[in-house]
Amino acid sequence: MTAHALRPALIPVFLAASLAGQPALASSPAAWQQQQDKALRLCAQASGLTQTEQVGTPMQFDDRSGQTALLVRGNATQPHMKGASVSMLCLVDRRSSQASVVEWTGSPSPADAAAPAPIVVPLAAAPAAVVVAQEPGEPASIGSYSVRLYRDLSVGDYADGLIRPRDGELRQAELKDLDGDGQPELAVTLVTAGSGNYQTLDVYKIEDGKRLRWLPQLSKQP
Repeated sequence: MTAHALRPALIPVFLAASLAGQPALASSPAAWQQQQDKALRLCAQASGLTQTEQVGTPMQFDDRSGQTALLVRGNATQPHMKGASVSMLCLVDRRSSQASVVEWTGSPSPADAAAPAPIVVPLAAAPAAVVVAQEPGEPASIGSYSVRLYRDLSVGDYADGLIRPRDGELRQAELKDLDGDGQPELAVTLVTAGSGNYQTLDVYKIEDGKRLRWLPQLSKQP
């Protein structure tokens, strides 16, 4: 399966919420849970949705950005939406306790709740970020996943995207210098289902903050 350019799947929603500040990092499971609970409250307020609930597991970041990313779902309050269910990707800055949300246009069906939450990887050139996510409506064990580059995720400023085949479940996405040029690449790890737990490593070069390129010479198959 070849990679294809992907149109943006996030539509900007210009909303934000702010509560009292909290530390960016947590030192215990209880502290992590408190941060997750507060992140959900911030996202619920920023989204403007009613009956807001978390979808999947939050992705925590122990880096200088101090961000938490999670997918939330709730009912729209605008009259023309007539209470329709809406899913949103929410970014919480734990240092300032501010939340930004963008509408996630994938299917909000219960089957998607079992899939891993989208992984948001902040880039050094803030507010740029990469979003890695399994495509909705596909089996957990096989299908496809998307890699989307944003110049500014909080306002949906989309730059480039790829869609790749997926043998297994999306497990991790991180920045690592894998070719020794002093510039980090995006490394995406997939793990197959079953007892083997074989891993696939897909590596992407982020060029000038504008383009994504898959690097087969650095990628590894089981």
